[in-house]
Amino acid sequence: MRLHDAENGLKACILATAVLASILAAPSALAQGDREYLALFDRYANGETTDAAAALAAWPEARVREAVKSLDEELPLSAARLRTAVLLHTEAAFVDPESKREAFHLDIARSFVERLLNLPRVPSAVRDFAARFHALWGVVYCTRGEPAIAQGQVYRGLTVDGSNAYVNLVAGALIEYRVGQAEPNPRGTWNVDPERIAVLKKQLHQAAQIYRGIVTNAPSFYEARLRLGWVLALNDSLDNAREQLEVVAAQATRPDLSYLAHMFLGSLHERAKRPADATREYEAARAVSPFQSSLMALMRIASARGDNERVRSLFGEISGIPPDQDDPWSFYSLCGITGDSLLDGLRAEAMR
Repeated sequence: MRLHDAENGLKACILATAVLASILAAPSALAQGDREYLALFDRYANGETTDAAAALAAWPEARVREAVKSLDEELPLSAARLRTAVLLHTEAAFVDPESKREAFHLDIARSFVERLLNLPRVPSAVRDFAARFHALWGVVYCTRGEPAIAQGQVYRGLTVDGSNAYVNLVAGALIEYRVGQAEPNPRGTWNVDPERIAVLKKQLHQAAQIYRGIVTNAPSFYEARLRLGWVLALNDSLDNAREQLEVVAAQATRPDLSYLAHMFLGSLHERAKRPADATREYEAARAVSPFQSSLMALMRIASARGDNERVRSLFGEISGIPPDQDDPWSFYSLCGITGDSLLDGLRAEAMR
């Protein structure tokens, strides 16, 4: 499930809970409100993540503030409960990202992160959780094309845990995003002014250093290895790039990572004018999943060799792809391949 799929799924639950929420919003005893709020914690922790978050998102802001305030006054929360609170409000924020309610629930989620970090004893696992929370929101804002806000989340995460792999991964991905804004298709032929090329390549080198540090400490962190391979390719270190990408293609179990590794390897072969090798890699990507980007790449090679029948066949396949298909190639430049694993990991820790 992609991040925007999670947002859409949560939206669908609002109508079902709105009437109940309006009834519950009527004046009642504070203790009753506490029980209802904590019941949402329990529902989320027990696996009803979507329904619990949608129910909370339907509450009036005043009611949410009162519930949070009552916890501050009456009930100290354990680290486990605080983690649940962070994710409950995070996913409530996803319900309606276009409204001010997102910022409202995000602020509350951050306040629970601060409470986690202010516990009498803060083990490394708590710092890791808090850092990944900020990395997740960095991905969200990068995906939406808001790099300045995303960078702010990365800074917060690095302040909590400067060596956290996910925060550093998003930091590197944001560098790639900015390079991509200056040069939308940097595949060996740069279309910017020559003096600008040196600046962009220096930024790519910075990203490569970040990814290399992650891979050194965690060799099986294939998201970092994939990104390392690609920025090395863009920076003309082709042999080193191929070495990294071949590891991901051979060993990564996540389909999106495997797919992109084959796509990037195909791009390297195209750049080196080895169309047969490029075709082999693009076909391998297509075998992982027939996303549009692999079919377009195969069409490009078939067209170059004058194979019109093959072009028509591939075009027919593309015509049958749903318009809302989530192509990893499109998500890569927006930090998107990182978001799902971050959300899934945080969610698992917030559940019993």
